[in-house]
Amino acid sequence: MSSTAHADQSPPTATKSAELPQEIVASANTRITHSCKLVLPARALIDADNNGVIQIEGDDITVDLGGQALVGAELMTPRDEMTGIGIRVHGKHVTVRNGTVTGFRIGISAAGCDDAVFEGLEFTRNFSQRLGSNLEREDPKDWLWPQKNDDGQWLSMYGAAIAVSDAQRIVIKDVRVRQGQNGFVLSRVSNAQVYNCDASFLSGWGIALWRSCSNTICRNSFDFCIRGYSHNVYNRGQDSAGILCFEQSSDNKIMLNSATHCGDGFFSFAGSEALGEIPRANHGASADGPNWNLGQGCNRNLIALNDFSDAAAHGLETTFSFDNRIYRNRFDRDAICGIWGGYSQRLEIRGNLFRANGDAGRGAENGGINIEHGRDVVIADNTFSSNTVGVRLWWDEDSKLAELPWAKANGVSSAGNIVIRNTFEHDKIGIFVRASQGTVMGSNTMKDVGVEIDSDETSRASQGTQTTLPPCDSSEVTSLQKTLPGTANAVDVVDGLPISNRNQLVGRAAIIVGEFGPFDFVAPMVIREPSPANVNLWKLLGSQPIKFLQANQGQSDLRTSIELDTNIATVNTETLGVVTNYELAIFWGVAPDQVQRVQGTLLSTNWRVDVFTLPTPSTPGAIPNPAIIEQPPPDAYRVYVESLTFPFGMGGPDAVKLMPTSPTVPKDNFGIRATTTFTVSAGDWIVQTESDDGIRVLLDGKILIDHWNRHGTAIDQGRFTINKARDVTMTVLYFELDGEAKLDLRILAAPSISESLKGIAP
Repeated sequence: MSSTAHADQSPPTATKSAELPQEIVASANTRITHSCKLVLPARALIDADNNGVIQIEGDDITVDLGGQALVGAELMTPRDEMTGIGIRVHGKHVTVRNGTVTGFRIGISAAGCDDAVFEGLEFTRNFSQRLGSNLEREDPKDWLWPQKNDDGQWLSMYGAAIAVSDAQRIVIKDVRVRQGQNGFVLSRVSNAQVYNCDASFLSGWGIALWRSCSNTICRNSFDFCIRGYSHNVYNRGQDSAGILCFEQSSDNKIMLNSATHCGDGFFSFAGSEALGEIPRANHGASADGPNWNLGQGCNRNLIALNDFSDAAAHGLETTFSFDNRIYRNRFDRDAICGIWGGYSQRLEIRGNLFRANGDAGRGAENGGINIEHGRDVVIADNTFSSNTVGVRLWWDEDSKLAELPWAKANGVSSAGNIVIRNTFEHDKIGIFVRASQGTVMGSNTMKDVGVEIDSDETSRASQGTQTTLPPCDSSEVTSLQKTLPGTANAVDVVDGLPISNRNQLVGRAAIIVGEFGPFDFVAPMVIREPSPANVNLWKLLGSQPIKFLQANQGQSDLRTSIELDTNIATVNTETLGVVTNYELAIFWGVAPDQVQRVQGTLLSTNWRVDVFTLPTPSTPGAIPNPAIIEQPPPDAYRVYVESLTFPFGMGGPDAVKLMPTSPTVPKDNFGIRATTTFTVSAGDWIVQTESDDGIRVLLDGKILIDHWNRHGTAIDQGRFTINKARDVTMTVLYFELDGEAKLDLRILAAPSISESLKGIAP
């Protein structure tokens, strides 16, 4: 069923909101062909055909939502089940303003909409993926995949508040986005202006550019666009970002934005086409000759006066690109490094602040600035303080990448880089250089630096100390700042450097990621606290206390309780030997939207655990034969527990009170055999382990997980199907050689919970 509003010849830009005629939106597929003020229903309008509940068709049209909400899903619909498009725009010079869009996969979708304006809008509780990662462990399946988007993959996989494609001169201003995955997705958009917006606390990207050039993005907040982070547990980021810039997005101005507490504050990648990993889109593999890849990338972008602090991974990443300028930005406390500039050429990094970066880096990647295979990079007039490394430049062997067309056309050497007039204070290492030719270093100030310059012989032999490079000229940035659209800065500029207006949330400890994304410090959110497999703890974040709980029973009796002091709901079971799925409703009020439903699985069973010292191997560090673990020695210590949850750390079995303190089982070089029998109902199931070192899990004698080697903490899964409820016997073999140790096992439903458990009425 559809309705149509007839054409209006008067230009919308001259029409005041109060003078616009009213149009009643009573159903999906409502066509709007003239300027109007909408009257929206209080009920949900579901976009069943993915064609837009409201379809704006025609040029020179203004549509005012009248401060109302366009709703696309019933109130309690989970965010990962939201579908459809709220408003679809087909036309030029279209303005959409003044209202809220909620409950859709895509709030507004517009294509070919030159000179469109989207203003005064709010997007809340739209689509976002359900995340498998939690506070205890990362789920690799949560990683985003931004490498492909020519066929609209970003929208089909991840959704957006506003999605614009194949357009120019659009304006997005004064727009707020919350409780979703992505804010603004621009594909093949040029000369756009995005300003005075706040697209924060999202699980994907604040703004994402694909083949989009010459745009101005300024005075916006893209904070807490984050997934893949648990403070002091893991800091992956999983390709979430405040600002994403992919596949030949060049000549953009990124200024006066706050993108703190993100996976990456700014994440730029030349693109798979630019690298030659895939054929040129719509042109064929050999278009423009074999040297087409020469100079291709996300190039000539100006990134100035932004705050990129507290990133889970990098404050700013720009790779395989040319002539980008990074001026007067702030990089505080970024987990891996402030700037990652791998394979960048003619990159200028001037006048920035890098402070306390790299505390959670990986291997050689940590600190203020890290550039691998960079050439003709200028690092000048920056301030470095308390970083693991101030500047790290290096070349290493990467034969696979060196065979790509981009690498063959542009080269992959680390050469000709300049590091001058920077200040280093309290950094562990000031400048680190490896296999880099022709590096110029001079006039750098070092104060209380652990190692001022760490350079290998090859790099040291080619270092220069003289340069005619003039001091950093801030006049261009200052002049541009005066001409930028908008006035409501997301950062305060103090002594020439930006500070986020959300500075009260300073530090990565403020990042708390739940099932659908980060906590926004406003809307109550439930997160799962670390707990063993036989007890689940659910914490309600926010100022509202838990009022009451309602649990849907699984295969055994559940016990629930509320800890008022901590606002934690506890779920366990009195029934041993049964895997239990459940759904728990946590209420902080009596209104239909004052509840959050969570799903969990309990395994409370009687594990018989034998712990024993492994024989001294003939070869140090040799992997023990599984047969040794399968047949524990007579003097093995035996204990019975209800959950295999052993965070040994460096302390061995004594650290988890697995046994009385005893010299018979050491902190290292020990083995464990654990076995139990429990009842499993019909369905598909997952056994998930987290181990350091080796583990093997057998179900009724069949191997489900086999990670029998020396490794750091690793998550493994094995899947099994039960056709009819029955008892199963599970055996776990485990060994620890030295260093950190951990053993954790739990059972998960696949899918996470039976459809029969869904839908508790308030």
